[in-house]
Order: sequence, then structure tokens, then C-alpha cells
Amino acid sequence: MWRKAPTVADVHASWRSERIVTIQAKPLEPERFIPYGTVGQVLRPSGTRVEAAWFGEQGGHGRPLNLAYAGKAETPAPLRIGYLERHRLSAQLFVPVDLSRFLVVVCPSLVNGEPDLSRLAAFVARSQQAVCYGKGVWHAPMHLLDRPGSYMAARNCHSMRDDLELFELPEALEVAVPCDEP
Repeated sequence: MWRKAPTVADVHASWRSERIVTIQAKPLEPERFIPYGTVGQVLRPSGTRVEAAWFGEQGGHGRPLNLAYAGKAETPAPLRIGYLERHRLSAQLFVPVDLSRFLVVVCPSLVNGEPDLSRLAAFVARSQQAVCYGKGVWHAPMHLLDRPGSYMAARNCHSMRDDLELFELPEALEVAVPCDEP
């Protein structure tokens, strides 16, 4: 059921799906992610400066950037997702600070604005990859793999009330994540 702007607590409280759909996560490669946003490398200390247009054209020039530092526990297996979210008015950037791998689950929108669940894609990002979801891209919340960790999140500053939409999945989504490669 699609509802405009329920809270995360509302979605968690109402999610009772008994059916499960499984998708396979693939390694995150920049070319595969183009329909959803941008993937970049997090540089290790080397004295090299790289500038990138992470947020692309957002409109509303001069808008401040909302920056958050988050610590999160490892997501236990099996990894199940009950809802997707999107930010219609802004892109959202995630930069690893201290983590191993993390899961990226995305899908485009249908013409009516709902997520196109037939085109769900799951990727495993490595610790040196930053991910920027494009404006309006449906995605799952951040799920850390292998161990607890921390990351920075940034988005163009819009109020969450105006910018956050949640979609309760009709069936639980289980993501099969490959073992960490040495």
C-alpha cells in the first residue's frame, strides 16, 4: 500500500508480510548504477584532491547541505527489507568513514511515482565506495555488512516532511548477499 509520508515507525508497525521475494546482490560497479545515481571512490590519504559533482543539478541553488554522521550495527542475516524510501527533492550521498561492505537496494519509479518493483536491484558496495542516490530514486535504508561501522550522509537541505516518502513493500524482500571476497 502506498501512502504519502508515513513515518518509519508507521511502516514498521504495519509491516506483517508472510510472503518473501528474494533478489541477489551484485558487486557495485559505477556503470551498473548509472540509472540510480553515482558511485565514487573514497580516497585514502595520498595528498590527491578530486572534485566531483555528486549532487548534479538539484535546482534551488544556494540551498545548504544537511550533513549527518551515523554509526550503525551490522545487519544480521537473513537480510529482509520491509519498505523503501525516496527523497523527491534532493539527492542523498553516503560516504563510508569506518565500515566494511554495505548494501545498496534501489529501483526506479513508475509513471505514477510508486517504485517499479519489477526493476529492483541490489548491490554490495565496498568500504572505499561512496554512493549518491539521484533525486527521487527509491532505495532501502542503509544496511551494513560484516561488522558495525560509521558513515557520513549528506543531502540538499529540505525538510524531511516535504522530502521523505516511504513505500511499504507488499512482500518481504530478502536480499542474498555473497560472502566477502578476500
